[in-house]
Amino acid sequence: MTENAPDLWTTALHRNGRLVLPARPRVKIYLLIAAAVLLTNGGDTVNRLVSDDSWSVFDYFDPISALLAAGALVTLLNNLRIGRYTLTVDSLGVTLGRTSLRWPDITRIELDDDEVVVHSHPTSGTGELRLTESTLHHPQQFATWLQAEHRSRR
Repeated sequence: MTENAPDLWTTALHRNGRLVLPARPRVKIYLLIAAAVLLTNGGDTVNRLVSDDSWSVFDYFDPISALLAAGALVTLLNNLRIGRYTLTVDSLGVTLGRTSLRWPDITRIELDDDEVVVHSHPTSGTGELRLTESTLHHPQQFATWLQAEHRSRR
């Protein structure tokens, strides 16, 4: 988004009935890095297991980092699959992944260390939504814009 991001968000919301902000490219870069580490260190580990060579202390780094990369890869893929980093704002409220807050349930919206935090009534059972850099390019502008949307929907 450009400097006029709030105008673009408002236009998208009015034109489409909802604003959808998908995961930022940064998340996909993390996915590629995890895949590269898994392939490289996993391949080295398989070669070492097949070759019947003795292992030094440092040779255990490859399988450990391959396992960690596999865990990160599975987690990132699952989060992308369920839309964990996809933010939707529509006439009903705000949704991040599978967690949704209806406009009447939202009590306040604030900026906390470059995260937009959407708080809800304790009785709603949802708690809060934390919108991070995985989704937002302009957290300060988005917090201000979302606060205005919230005020207009009371």
